[in-house]
Amino acid sequence: MKKILITIKGDTLQFRYCQKKEKNNKDLLNTNVISDNELLFSDVYIENNNKIVSNFVKELVVDQNIKNVEVETVALGELVINILSKIENIELLNISSDENITFTLSEQIVENDNVKKVSCYSAPGYIVEYMDRHKIILESRSEILFTSNFMQTNSLSQYSKIYYKVALRINSPITESDLEDFEAFCKINKYLKSIHLNECVVEEIKAIVNILNITKRRNIKICIHSNVTREADVIELRKINRQNRLKNKIVIKLVYSKDYIRDNYLKQVLFTTIKAVGIIGLIVVIGAFSYVTYNNYISKKNVDDIKYTISKVVEDSGNDSGESEYGPTLINELLEINSDTVGWLTVNGTKIDYPVVQAIDNSYYLKKNYYKEKDFSGWVFMDYRNNIESLDKNTIIYAHNRYNSDVMFGTLKNVLKDKWLEDENNLLITFNTLYEEMKFKVFSVYKVKNTSDYIVTNFDSDNEFLDFIELIQGRSEVDFDTVVSTDDHILTLSTCFENNKRLVVHAVLVTDE
Repeated sequence: MKKILITIKGDTLQFRYCQKKEKNNKDLLNTNVISDNELLFSDVYIENNNKIVSNFVKELVVDQNIKNVEVETVALGELVINILSKIENIELLNISSDENITFTLSEQIVENDNVKKVSCYSAPGYIVEYMDRHKIILESRSEILFTSNFMQTNSLSQYSKIYYKVALRINSPITESDLEDFEAFCKINKYLKSIHLNECVVEEIKAIVNILNITKRRNIKICIHSNVTREADVIELRKINRQNRLKNKIVIKLVYSKDYIRDNYLKQVLFTTIKAVGIIGLIVVIGAFSYVTYNNYISKKNVDDIKYTISKVVEDSGNDSGESEYGPTLINELLEINSDTVGWLTVNGTKIDYPVVQAIDNSYYLKKNYYKEKDFSGWVFMDYRNNIESLDKNTIIYAHNRYNSDVMFGTLKNVLKDKWLEDENNLLITFNTLYEEMKFKVFSVYKVKNTSDYIVTNFDSDNEFLDFIELIQGRSEVDFDTVVSTDDHILTLSTCFENNKRLVVHAVLVTDE
């Protein structure tokens, strides 16, 4: 229990912790003092008698014509901010300690209609934006970019980045500061789908899930990228899953490394065999030509319906900003239809002209359309590992190429035709996102047997990236004579083609085209 001293200095009302040692500390509730010059209360008394203390403070403010309030620490600010809720003529709240203002105090200030200006030692950029949105001036004596490893790892320096973030990375060990910033993130963000952890620390996972529950977040997938071998940990994770999967739709998934899978090869072979048998059985059931044709018809009808809805959005958006028709303004509007929308892809000389989505894995949109309805043609989707805000070295977009169908990537095979190659305009692929409009120039086209060597998103070194560029250029069935360097960014389009093959198109980001 602490004592809070309230004094007047000029036109400033000061709140600070009393440093004097009391002779009798048995009952601090009996040490509350009221005089003409100062008020002395215990923190417990303030918490339990907020209205009474507020009335005393209000009289002082009115009588002494107080304009400013100064608190010694952020924690003290969180304690006394409600006292100021009925005091209308306060112009400035000053936090005198050299510490960062917290999001908790920022929320309290926003809820207090009387405080319009705040001065503190430092504030993260997202809190400055948050206060500005509520027309509160925030001045800091120092600047910081990040308040914790969590914020730095995920590049969350701006309010808008926090708001639109889809996937998070959280590295162990997780500190109290990380958890505080994660809770602030959950209160602001609207689009989070997945959280990726580098270690399996059960207590840390419980803390993360607890914050998700406190902030009422739903439909979150927690991926643990660690080889969990302790049976006790597995049992505990299953328990957390059972408690949260149905009620809160929070799912925990273990993502084992390639080395671990290799070391457990026999188990993996058994699982893969069972899975392959299931897929073969499914193909046999639905493989009849008439049924495929019917499904293609339904999918085409669904695509036409979705495109009609989008065309109405284009008309209603009234884009007059000078950006392209399918630029950031439209994409922002489309978030109302599907919150997974990340961009718009157009490939000249084909029928590929679709909004692009991104899920928490690369399976969801294989059998779901833009309305998130069951559809065997799926939708055009970006690799879940790619970051739409900061462009990766290799951005990968997938879609189906179903037999006898021209929806999704059904017409990507046009890139193999001489007529398509003869038109220079066809070589420029447009990919616009919520953040920028981009054009990529095709530099490699090929068919390849099923492999994952071309779907790498980032590279550990320039030499590794250069090896990758040489690999995919060497496979090209056409010599485009385009120079690609380690400073460039690549767009990759991938779809199925014939038996056990993939049709792949690579294009490099251009700025002058």
